[in-house]
Amino acid sequence: MLVQLLAISAFVASGTTLASAASLSSLHSIWDDTWAEDWYTQYYVAGNGPLGIAVSSNPANDEVVLNLDTLWQGGPFSPYVRGMDFFSQQQTLLNNINVTQNNYTGGNPTEPLDPSILKGIRKEIMTNGNASVAALQTGYDGYGSYSTPGSFFVSRVGNATVSNYKRSTLFQEGKIQATWTEGKVNLQREYYCSYPTTSCHIHTNSTGGKAPATVNSFFTARPPSASNITCLSSSSLLYTSSADPTITEGMQFSFIAKVTVTGATTTCSSSTGAISISAGATDVFWSIVGDTQYDINKGTRETGYTFSNGKDTAAVAKTLIATVDALSASQIAAKHASDWSALYSGFELVLGDISEISDTKTTNASIEAFTWEKGDLLLENNVFNYGRYLLISCARGTLPASLQGVWSIYTYDDTISGYDLGAPWGSDFHADINLPNAACTPILLEQNYWGAESTNLGSLTTTLWDLVQKTWIPRGTETAALLYNSSGWVVHDEMNPFGHTAMKGGFDVASEWFILRGAAIAGETDQAFLANVANKLANMDKGAHIGSWGQLQEWGALDIDEPTDHHRHISHLYGMYPGTSLAAWNASSPSKSEIYSAVATSLQARGNGTDDSNTGWGKMHRAAVAATLGNATYSHNLYKYAIQENIVGNLFDHLGSIFQIEANLAAPGVVLQMLLQSHSSLSPQVVTLLPALPAAWSTGSISGARLRGGLGVSMTWANGKVTSGTITYDRGGPAARVVEVYEAGVLKKMGTLAFGESWSLV
Repeated sequence: MLVQLLAISAFVASGTTLASAASLSSLHSIWDDTWAEDWYTQYYVAGNGPLGIAVSSNPANDEVVLNLDTLWQGGPFSPYVRGMDFFSQQQTLLNNINVTQNNYTGGNPTEPLDPSILKGIRKEIMTNGNASVAALQTGYDGYGSYSTPGSFFVSRVGNATVSNYKRSTLFQEGKIQATWTEGKVNLQREYYCSYPTTSCHIHTNSTGGKAPATVNSFFTARPPSASNITCLSSSSLLYTSSADPTITEGMQFSFIAKVTVTGATTTCSSSTGAISISAGATDVFWSIVGDTQYDINKGTRETGYTFSNGKDTAAVAKTLIATVDALSASQIAAKHASDWSALYSGFELVLGDISEISDTKTTNASIEAFTWEKGDLLLENNVFNYGRYLLISCARGTLPASLQGVWSIYTYDDTISGYDLGAPWGSDFHADINLPNAACTPILLEQNYWGAESTNLGSLTTTLWDLVQKTWIPRGTETAALLYNSSGWVVHDEMNPFGHTAMKGGFDVASEWFILRGAAIAGETDQAFLANVANKLANMDKGAHIGSWGQLQEWGALDIDEPTDHHRHISHLYGMYPGTSLAAWNASSPSKSEIYSAVATSLQARGNGTDDSNTGWGKMHRAAVAATLGNATYSHNLYKYAIQENIVGNLFDHLGSIFQIEANLAAPGVVLQMLLQSHSSLSPQVVTLLPALPAAWSTGSISGARLRGGLGVSMTWANGKVTSGTITYDRGGPAARVVEVYEAGVLKKMGTLAFGESWSLV
């Protein structure tokens, strides 16, 4: 398959006409003609950061799966037995076995590690390239998992024949829409989560006759004794429970759902915990709010690492719903539209000549028919735009986008005769291989933020830096001292929101240190610290060695790589993307051309991402590295191959029975790397236009792209060449920048770009 991907040319779109307004809208939406049944492959999602929803849009029994970004099991909210893994802890609790009181330490040992142990591990790594680090690991003590609170159902009373059904996710509007007909009644239902009002909404309109009666209720996925649903009024329900229903000490949360109805009456039953709406409603507007006890500002030694605000979540929810209730449905919708548009419309991309594209097939049908050999311009644009839609939907809560964004689902587990409320990998925060945003930031989670800065969504990184500052650094400082006898701070591969900075069990590789190479640029003023960093860096191995078969060596100076190793990770190529240490290589030995050749050899040897787990994120990382190398055909083919192998009908990045959001959120960064590159903001700043442009995208346009150094780029191209555009220096400043602009290896423009100035690109 690798040879085929390298050899087959990309599908070439005919014509050079840019998209019409009608076809542009199809780039920013997905749709289906039947309601969803499977959460992983069919449900459509929306969110505002604190809240997330996934909806089936089933006219008879519409499920709205609810999520709260801070609802977690484990940590200081749950008792546990030290040394017992999380799943064993849960079974112990379910069996009503007494456990010790919470003594959560972020995974850190209680005593410093014997320095001789670390010295031995380091020696083994330098000798063999790997080592057992069991002595550094402390298991899963209290690590926990992201938890699902349950669902809200809108259930029709009686039967009806449904026709003219359609549901869509509208990226530009930040909402989901479903329309259908029952007899003579036409119904439209919209779902969205408003960031300004911290609320989610279900809005149903009907015309042409009487809408059916509905019963509306929460489904807790918990034992009745573990949750409480009460009527606050004839039109509002309060639902309160715990992230972990097996214990009483778990993190508490509350939801309130309140409805405003035109043309019908509402009644609430305390015995059933449901609100009934009589037949005849012409307008039904549900507002849903919720919150937890999590407090990211309580994660320090001074606050006892409680991560708890200690508040009554029901009271908090009542305050939230009162604020929402003071606004009309149209006012809430207007606030949402304004807020969403300010983010989403700040960037526009058209890939290829899409004037003749057809959107008559459902997105699911298009996905099923998709092959990497042929491609599909509509889907290739959709996947890019969906990545931006998802990031806006999930990155503005208290916590940043996790391994599943903000979305998760409960699943029934026969072994516990109940619902598993957790998520694969805990839906936690990984910092292992694909860390930074390609624009400027040195520490980012997996691939989730690759396209944030470059597609003008840099404001969405705030919660990420909060996580680092408020949960990684306090505990990480203790981890550095206890495990490594060092000052500074350290984190390892996986983190929860409770400052778990120690090394979890199950890994036999050494820990990763985050070294701030750009300390001075980042504003560090401690001169002693800067001098110490500079001294350490000067004595470190530069990390780039070319091996016996022309490869970039993965294990530093050790030439032990196997040319048949198709491991899903390509961590040693990190410096090509999302890092820049290899992409901007300026040493003479080895030379830049030798480094690029070694990277290309290693990339080809690692395969196309199929053999080891067949992950979408593995293919996306390979595509980005290929783009940095200037290999347009291979980069594009890998992008399409990820769509073929890993993207499903709701455009989720799907692996078997698991949702992994990394490929979704990585897609914008990968595509931008094919179209626009600048690996350093140091003078002169080199900007390359269309560095790896696929033949199928020979026509297109970008508006609002961002580069390092405060630069912005907008441009159009046809027949593979830039036809119009500008580069603007409008952020940062005020010092002027020396800039060189290249296209197809030819210097197009060079000089000093003043702050506030723009250059034409033609």
